[in-house]
Amino acid sequence: MVCCGVTGQTGMSEQSVEQNVQKALQAVVEMDGDLKKDLKKVKEGIKIGIDHVIKTLQVNELDEKVKNDLESLRGKIEGLNNGDELADGPLKALAAQKKILDEGAVKSIKDEVETKLESKFNPHIQGPLSQAVGAVDSAIEKLGQQFSLKGDPKKLKGIFKYIKERVGEIKGNKGSGDWQNTGGSGLDGIKSKVEDYFNAFGRGKFEGIVKGWLDDMVDHNGVVQRILMALGWHKNEFNLKSQNVDKSLTWNIRETLGKQIPSDGASLSVTADITQKITKVKEACQTFAGALDKELKNPANDIVEQVKAVRELMKRGGQNPKCICECGCYDYGYSDKKEACAKKAAAELILCALSSVARQVGNELNSVFLNDGSEGSLASILDKITPIATDLNNKLTQATENSDTQGVAAAIPKPGTAQAVDTAIGNVKTFVTSDLESKFTNQVKQPLAEAVLKLPGAVQQFDSEAQEQIKQAAKTAIEKAAEEIKQDNKGQIEFRGDFMNTFDEAHKKIRDELDRDLKQKVDEHIGQDDLTGGQSGQGFQKVELNTDHFDKYNTHVDQQKIKALNGGKTLQGTKDANEGSLPLAIGNIKTQGLDALEKHIGDKPTEKIDDDTFTVPFETIKTQLEEIKTLVDGESDDDDQKGVMTLLNKLKSALDSGMLERAEKGLDAIKQAIHALQQDQFTKQPAAIEEAVQEIRKELGELRQKLKNNSKDDVIERLTDLNTAGLGDGDWNGKKTSGGQNASGLGKIESELQEQNDALKKHSDEIGNAVADVASEFGMIGIKFQNIFSRNDILDKLKALKDQIGEGKKSGLEAIKNAIQQLQQNPFKTHPTTIGDAKQQIVNELTTLQGVLQGAKYNDVIKTLEDLKGDGLSDKEWNHGENKKGLAKITSELQHQQKMLNDQPTEIQTGVTQITGDLNTLRGTLNEHVTDKLQKLKQHGLEKGEQPWNDSDFKTGLTKITSDIETIKTRDVKDVKDKLKELCTAIRTEANELMRDLKRLKGDGLDELRNIYSDLYDLYFGPLNNVIQSLKAFEKYAVLAACLICF
Repeated sequence: MVCCGVTGQTGMSEQSVEQNVQKALQAVVEMDGDLKKDLKKVKEGIKIGIDHVIKTLQVNELDEKVKNDLESLRGKIEGLNNGDELADGPLKALAAQKKILDEGAVKSIKDEVETKLESKFNPHIQGPLSQAVGAVDSAIEKLGQQFSLKGDPKKLKGIFKYIKERVGEIKGNKGSGDWQNTGGSGLDGIKSKVEDYFNAFGRGKFEGIVKGWLDDMVDHNGVVQRILMALGWHKNEFNLKSQNVDKSLTWNIRETLGKQIPSDGASLSVTADITQKITKVKEACQTFAGALDKELKNPANDIVEQVKAVRELMKRGGQNPKCICECGCYDYGYSDKKEACAKKAAAELILCALSSVARQVGNELNSVFLNDGSEGSLASILDKITPIATDLNNKLTQATENSDTQGVAAAIPKPGTAQAVDTAIGNVKTFVTSDLESKFTNQVKQPLAEAVLKLPGAVQQFDSEAQEQIKQAAKTAIEKAAEEIKQDNKGQIEFRGDFMNTFDEAHKKIRDELDRDLKQKVDEHIGQDDLTGGQSGQGFQKVELNTDHFDKYNTHVDQQKIKALNGGKTLQGTKDANEGSLPLAIGNIKTQGLDALEKHIGDKPTEKIDDDTFTVPFETIKTQLEEIKTLVDGESDDDDQKGVMTLLNKLKSALDSGMLERAEKGLDAIKQAIHALQQDQFTKQPAAIEEAVQEIRKELGELRQKLKNNSKDDVIERLTDLNTAGLGDGDWNGKKTSGGQNASGLGKIESELQEQNDALKKHSDEIGNAVADVASEFGMIGIKFQNIFSRNDILDKLKALKDQIGEGKKSGLEAIKNAIQQLQQNPFKTHPTTIGDAKQQIVNELTTLQGVLQGAKYNDVIKTLEDLKGDGLSDKEWNHGENKKGLAKITSELQHQQKMLNDQPTEIQTGVTQITGDLNTLRGTLNEHVTDKLQKLKQHGLEKGEQPWNDSDFKTGLTKITSDIETIKTRDVKDVKDKLKELCTAIRTEANELMRDLKRLKGDGLDELRNIYSDLYDLYFGPLNNVIQSLKAFEKYAVLAACLICF
């Protein structure tokens, strides 16, 4: 029953809410209609008020009143006999102003000129100028002291000369062109050294570089020396670099290289930079190495064949060259074969080393200078800072031109130089201290005093002329005024010509159009009469709101939707209807407000009804109603948020006494303006006066707009900004330079320039130290790469590393790599397949075994074992009637056999007797045949063999055979023994050398690799990194110095 009651009440509540929502929407329609009716009344009231104002102010009768006043004015004008009475007031005013001028301005000017002008000149003009000039000298002097200048520290030429000398040291000079770069210094020295290096690798000179590499290998490479020693040359005889070796080995290699691998070297235009030149040298080395490697891949290449064909390489007098390869030529007795092998080994080794050297030179150039073409490479940095230093040096040279000249040349310095600035500052100082005072006395004070003496007479003359002009003007005005205003035959005032035409046109326009225009404006701002709203005895009851002026209200209640209602219909209150925010808010009460109640009191409630069940929807309804109330009578500082009634009250107030929003004047202002025109201006010459006033107002308005227009671009604001921020010590109020940077005030610019000037000396020292470090580090780098006094430089280590790598040999890292590669190509690919196949076979066998163990009944192993355990160990037949005996039955049968054996001892004894007889027969045979022959072997065969000791009558015994062997050993095998000893010694020597090489590779070789890595790491992240960072810092401060100098 309770559920039924709640459900019924719920349905009734929903129906009630829906009805109330419909009533609310209908109320909105009625409210809109009432609003329009009220506005209609307001509109009619305004029109009545306008008629009342026009009648009260007698606007339509204004022309008659003006004519009456002008008639009276004409009588007064005609009553004036002359202009004295009319001009009396202006003359008195002129006399009063003259008296004020004599006692005030004239006297004040005279006092200022005679007494105060000179006293103010010294503290306010000459003193500050002298102080400013002194401050300039002091600032220059402090700047000069920062550089420890010799001579006058107050001269800019000394400062610029000092900077120019330091920059010149950084720029440096080009070298003399020799390999030592004699005379080279600074950046130009580095550049000239790079150019010399480039030229050394240039077109037509690359063969000389190759020759140097080859000669160095012959002189230092231990393996090459060992090969040459095998050809008969000995190091202790100082002939490894003799003419024969040089001409026969390296000369033939160079000649063959020139034919087979021609190289033009590095070629580039003379204007190329350091990066381009080093890149070309690197490419030339890599191209040469690539071509050489390609040629060496051919086993029968012409280079090696040419060297093998050289006959002079074998030293004269050298005998039996030793084989050093694994070709097996030592098996031949021909020295030509061994010599050819030695030549081949020497040529291939030298060519491999030559390829590695050429490629490594290119790699080292890339590592040290190019860094794969990155912008942070040493060559790129040098290319950037060298033109900067050159340009800076040129500008400083121009700025310090004629700094040491004397006489006439020093008096007229070249414009744009530091000396010209010093001369200009000196001229200013001389002018301020000496010339300024005399110029002020002679050219300012004296002429001004003379002009002041003439001022009283000029004032008196002006006064006389002004009095006469005023009298003449008054007389002329009376005559003109009398002519302008006349009476016709009927005694009515009429005007001559176009006099008062402007007033007449304006009054006619007011009389004919004022009432209509005011009412039209009311219609435009409020709206036209609603033709569909019905009529009463007084006309239409409603107005049709102008949505352009009631746009905010239209967002609350859409007027088009209101107009579309007919036949008693009301608004829908839904979002799709788009009827405005007020109907939507009311409609939301039915949808969103009841949506919260639906799950509590709907047809299928999902939540229990409690206090919150009713509180939440009512709070939502309350919120919506408050929003409606806000829309109707809300108050806010923002006009867009004010309610409808508030806006209507504001409109009513504006129409009563104030101004309508966004209108220039209100109704009251219009009324007062018309009254003022009637009482004052229309009695005089309104057109001329109004025109002059409007012109003055226009000019004043334009001037005011230019001076102060409440924006950041007016004159006053700009002057204020310049005075505060523009001359201040901070940024200039967000202003930007042409480069997009924040503009700074003059104070900040001055302080930053001072800071940069203070830091310039320190940076100059840093740049000098950096350049010295660069030169030192370049020297250290060169020594580390190739030290002619040491066998432990980087190139030597790289050569040793190449030997340890063993490219093309059967030992070394490359051989290990090849072995691993072969394992990867064959065993590592095939063995997994084999293992997989074997695994599958094992799986198959295990599967078969499993079938055997667990097969069909009575055929598998497990069942058979179980049968063995049961029947097989009993006295039953085993395996289910297949006549298999069990263990118990087998035991019984064995016992039966044992019984049979016990009955056979006699038979056994008989057999033993027979065997004994057979053995005795065999012993006699042995004694007769075998023992006799053994005795002969012992007596004769193992001795001298004087008697036959076998069936073939062979008499030679073992002693004789031994003696014959000793004879052969002594006579014929001596040479073999010696050869065997030599062979053992050679094998032992090679084994010891191989063991030492392996130990060195394991110990010293790896240590050398670690040292090479450590040296390269320290070089890159140590001194070289410091040099790079110093050069980057120099680039930054060089740019800054250039900017300061240009400024």
